Amino acid sequence: MGAGRPRESAEHFKLTGGKPSKPRTKGNDEPQVFAGRPRCPAHVKADPVAFAAFKDAVRLLRKRRTLSAGDAVTLTVYARVYSKFVRANDDVNERGFEIEVTKTGKDGNPYETTIPNPCVLIATNTERQLLQLAKSLGLTPDTRERVKPTKPTEGSEPVSYAPGTLGALVQFTKKGVPIC
Repeated sequence: MGAGRPRESAEHFKLTGGKPSKPRTKGNDEPQVFAGRPRCPAHVKADPVAFAAFKDAVRLLRKRRTLSAGDAVTLTVYARVYSKFVRANDDVNERGFEIEVTKTGKDGNPYETTIPNPCVLIATNTERQLLQLAKSLGLTPDTRERVKPTKPTEGSEPVSYAPGTLGALVQFTKKGVPIC
């Protein structure tokens, strides 16, 4: 098989008046987004399950050096959906896949019947949403490598200390933040 059409020379473009195409690059490996810590909204802090999910995701993204302040909205939705997922699964575990309800017949008399637990559908939908949100944050194995690391924020470069000092044992940034 051939490698494709050969590139035209610069002289050819001068004669024809065309423009040479830009050379193809595989992309810029330089991080384009500055690192930052997103703020957790009050309504997420009020829900212990959502708050724990928010903190866990932030911790993972920080370890991978892909956390930015712009991730706040996605992390908030992720945390809220995770909380709904946990509550729906708790309900299914407690009441089962089917629940008994009382309905009223045409004659006005109540009767008992079994229906599918609505939380099964909620759990299924939130699972799908969680997976999509996790992919957009780069938290899944297949998307982990595609997420680019962030640029360090200004003043977050490590400061060098003399060997044997406390600063050499615990590295700090210029702003005094410990590097974990």
